[in-house]
Amino acid sequence: MPRPTHRESTAAIIHVFSRGNYKAPIFANAGAKDAFLITLKQAINRCGWEVYAYAIMPNHFHLLLRTPRGNLSLGMQWLLSTFAIRFNRYRKESGHVFQGRYRYVVAPTLTAAARMFDYVHLNHIRKGLCDLQTLEDSRDNSLYLLRRTSERPPFSLDVGLRRFTGYGDDDEGHRAYVRKLMRALSADPDGALSRAAMRELSEAPAQASASASPLEAGLTQPEIRAIDERQRDEFLQAALRSAGKDQTDILTDAKGAPWKAQIALALSHHTTASTGWIAVQLNMGTPGHVRKILSCSTGSDRF
Repeated sequence: MPRPTHRESTAAIIHVFSRGNYKAPIFANAGAKDAFLITLKQAINRCGWEVYAYAIMPNHFHLLLRTPRGNLSLGMQWLLSTFAIRFNRYRKESGHVFQGRYRYVVAPTLTAAARMFDYVHLNHIRKGLCDLQTLEDSRDNSLYLLRRTSERPPFSLDVGLRRFTGYGDDDEGHRAYVRKLMRALSADPDGALSRAAMRELSEAPAQASASASPLEAGLTQPEIRAIDERQRDEFLQAALRSAGKDQTDILTDAKGAPWKAQIALALSHHTTASTGWIAVQLNMGTPGHVRKILSCSTGSDRF
């Protein structure tokens, strides 16, 4: 039976999680964790996501996010497939890295979203991997960013802190949130209550439909898809104006012209444009040619 198509949302707060294939410890070493963080940051920039919290566990990860352009499916497909390609390339292996499609739960209220915010931040402690003090010094969890404001971009921990707890993004607010986490840990040491509450939000997260949140804009699926496409188109036009180029230049300049490569790289970093779309719009030949240019220009993603 085909998987039901879910309705994307521009406003819903979503808890996303995905496990390694056969529950394999894909994040067993620091290199794999760092590579995943690099890929996640790239996904945030490409898709315009607001990621409020993350936790990288030995064999899975958690994200709490909102997708202002309604592109959860597109972005997650890119995130998982791109990391899998890099993971397999490094290991000189092939095959699936993650266990099927990602799963997710939509928060019906801000109270539920606040519970998810705490749940993601406490996951390492509840699994016995560290204590709260150690967690604050580990890049495996977004709590690391609480007091390290200069290292936050492109994550939106500050937005999550204000929206889900009401605390300010200052020393007093940070201390208050840590105390809140300690109370939550004391009341629910193993997270059983939190997991039960989240299960009630969806009987089958793997096949859940993205239910409307209190902030849902009520757009249709074509309207939401158009948001992402419009952002891509507007970005291209702005890049052309900045480079002083127009349609004539696109058609007459070489397929590998430096200015085309620069715009292609910017589109890859800041939009969800495919290499096929970039190849057509900039008259750069085949998608494979674009991928080759991008691979030569991309920063380190090594393990």
